[in-house]
Amino acid sequence: HIRRRDLASASQVCEQALGRWPEDPDLLLWKVKILAGQGDFEGALSVFRQLQERAPLDARYLLVLARLAIEQGHPKEAMATLGAAVALAPDNPEPYLRLAELYARQGAFPQAEEKLKQAEKRLPGHVGVPLAYGDLLANRGEHERAMAKYQQALKVRPGNLQAIARLGRELLAAGRVEAVGPLIQEATLAKGRSEVALQLANEARARDQLATAEQLYQMALQHPASAVPAQVGLARIAAARRDKEQALQYFEAAAQSASPSMRFLLLLGAGDVASASWGEPSPRWRQDLLRAEKYYEEASQIPSQPAFLALFRRAGVAWAKGNDAAAEEYLEKAVAERPEDEILQLLLAQAREKSGKSLQARQITEKLLTAVSDAADPLSFLSQLGRRLKALIGSDTDVRYACLGRKGDYIREFLLGVSALEAAPSAGALLTAPPRREETPVKDLQEAAWRQALSHFERVRQIQPASPLGFWSAAAVLPALGQADRATALLREWLQQHPADPLTRIELARVSARAGDFSQALEEVDRVLEQEPAYVKALLVKAGLLSSPEVNRPEQAASILAEFLRSQPGHTGAALSLISILHGQGKVQEAINAGESFLAANPENTAVISQLAGIYLERQDYPKALEWYEKALKLTPNSPGALNNLAYAYAQ
Repeated sequence: HIRRRDLASASQVCEQALGRWPEDPDLLLWKVKILAGQGDFEGALSVFRQLQERAPLDARYLLVLARLAIEQGHPKEAMATLGAAVALAPDNPEPYLRLAELYARQGAFPQAEEKLKQAEKRLPGHVGVPLAYGDLLANRGEHERAMAKYQQALKVRPGNLQAIARLGRELLAAGRVEAVGPLIQEATLAKGRSEVALQLANEARARDQLATAEQLYQMALQHPASAVPAQVGLARIAAARRDKEQALQYFEAAAQSASPSMRFLLLLGAGDVASASWGEPSPRWRQDLLRAEKYYEEASQIPSQPAFLALFRRAGVAWAKGNDAAAEEYLEKAVAERPEDEILQLLLAQAREKSGKSLQARQITEKLLTAVSDAADPLSFLSQLGRRLKALIGSDTDVRYACLGRKGDYIREFLLGVSALEAAPSAGALLTAPPRREETPVKDLQEAAWRQALSHFERVRQIQPASPLGFWSAAAVLPALGQADRATALLREWLQQHPADPLTRIELARVSARAGDFSQALEEVDRVLEQEPAYVKALLVKAGLLSSPEVNRPEQAASILAEFLRSQPGHTGAALSLISILHGQGKVQEAINAGESFLAANPENTAVISQLAGIYLERQDYPKALEWYEKALKLTPNSPGALNNLAYAYAQ
């Protein structure tokens, strides 16, 4: 049961056994592990203390205590306990390996290596020691030494699958691909040989080592357990080589023995390959579209599967065939199944535009622009759209060749732009992944992706100058490239033609504020409020600007929000902002009063409940904080955020 991660069943069996043998130390040890696995650390420690009282120097119990300390985030206590375990049981490899792991996590590599050397000297016949040593060296970039350790592990235990997989990975990284096949043959069991061949084939394909990947997938085919994923890998390689017939043969062979959910995905994959023009439509491609349609239709008939994935693809085929009405019908059904999916909504807007329903198309794009305007960082929001697009079309499909409309469609250009943003390395990568000498620096990759996205967004403006989508999306990217002035100029250009567009004027205010021009930002917001004094978004943005350190007029911001809440007493965003501003001014009791006043009319608003609980926690009024956090959890019992907040409060 534990191997299957079925801790509830494991606990039941353990309790039954303890009913017969209540003092058995091994059963009690199992109970400790199960309780810890379920997150009940208090219960685990209670049972553990019963054990430790009987044998306080039993190394097995010390190891369990160390595990509990690690899982509860106490590395120093864990390291002290593991040190004692090494002294009491020097022939047990686990305390050495866990100590080395903890040292490595802290960046103390010399100490980690010293522990592994001690383990090697004491336990020369234990395969886990050279494996752990190899992992430490590989993570430090010492690949030749890592390979030597993995080879040592194979001498200790010939045919060990973990050693073969890790050594094979290092060989692929070093370009020594010819050594990988013979290495896999060292695995003694056919199933294990196929599994490790499949694992390394996927690694080789990711590295674009297609010939090696193909050879390894063929090895993986030798056992039924790996046959389906190996056939999929071979299909992907054939598709990468643009051998459509070979790819489809592999997909069809895999689909014959796959489960319904896997068969659904395989049929989608086959359809994606069949419908691909790879940028060069041909007379044969028209016939391939019919084949793709059959694959997608068959997929959509498999019960209990996400039909929108097949419907989206059928819409793409319909567009490619010139049947705009059918594409619109498929997208309507897809959106009905997934109404919150912005990508499907945008494609439906494109279909509406083609069928002459410009007003409906504009309503959809305006909904997207509202979401962009609500986002704290528009560029991050557009990048997230790119990730959702990638999830929709599949990670193996090149977005340039996906059926997202026809060349020249402005929505298609917009989607190509967000896809380019998705490919940009994250800001965190600048810190966590210093480039190797031969690689392109992360910062350069990021800038190249932004420039590519910008080129697509500029084309959106050219193709559809009557839509603000191209202006907004380009304005979101330009500040990242150090061109904030051009971003504001673009939004002004749109406003010259559409001076009554309040949403774009508010976005201009936000862009101006991010560029440091707060007076201009306030001026733009005031122009919106002159036309429409109760415009909610403008009021909230103005309050945010006034309360910023640069403007530093929090009293005026609070006054605006309080006045607004009198007319709209249920507006969560305004309430949260008002409480935050009052709290930031040090007016803690006023912030609490504002929150409680709001909750009197909106008693189940968990956002405001949690905000008030946080204020009570900061004041060290723990009973009140716990009361509010427990209320939030009761209202949203499945919310990880509510659970985390309550757990943090108990810790405090």
